Amino acid sequence: MGDHRSAEPFVRAKVVELDADPVGRWANFLRTRPDALIYHHPLWVQVLAKAYGFRPLGLGCEDARGALIGVLPLCYTRGILSGRALSSLPRTPLAGPLAVNDEVRRLLMTAAVDRVRTDGTRLEVKVAETSYAGAVRDMVRVRWDATYIRELSSAEGELRFGTSRNHAQIKRAVAKSQRLGVQVRAGDTEADLQRWYQLYLTTMRRHGVPPRPYKFFRIAWRLLSRDGMMRLLLAEHRPSNRLLAG
Repeated sequence: MGDHRSAEPFVRAKVVELDADPVGRWANFLRTRPDALIYHHPLWVQVLAKAYGFRPLGLGCEDARGALIGVLPLCYTRGILSGRALSSLPRTPLAGPLAVNDEVRRLLMTAAVDRVRTDGTRLEVKVAETSYAGAVRDMVRVRWDATYIRELSSAEGELRFGTSRNHAQIKRAVAKSQRLGVQVRAGDTEADLQRWYQLYLTTMRRHGVPPRPYKFFRIAWRLLSRDGMMRLLLAEHRPSNRLLAG
């Protein structure tokens, strides 16, 4: 693809609309980006569209050779109180533009602003990095929910939980649960998903948080699990076949 950080003439870059094809150029670009999230993937946009009825819009930025150098997943929404909006992305903690540098991010954000400038649609873009946002006309930064990121080691033995004392307590609790017959397995059927959803409803009610509809999880399961982008882990008490967590 070349080094787009210096010599690439961005005056010749252009923003285009992309199809939410799970095996197309949008998905292929994500494979080149270590900072890509599942929320940037076209399949996630399909989940939102099918589960909630949102109208998806994928924006891409091409360089002078036609290579894709950035994407911005979006969905049109309409709320009773909030009205019409274009969001990246609704029902999603983080999304926003994914690109080779801040200039491409700015081009994508500017293109999104242009699409809502004349019809009163509100634009909402949820991002963790805002260094480029000030260069986008008519965009205002508003603090969103806090996001915490921690690097995890690939070596299981190096995974630590708090202080040494806290880590030892957790290890003892895990060993005790195993002795009592608690096992963790990967769910592999929709019946497993339905069992988990009942536990999820109970938990959300306990915390007073509105739950997502089962339709959302069913669609996500069907679209994402087949490509390894979604897993369901179930902790069960095997002697009683009771689901404890998931």
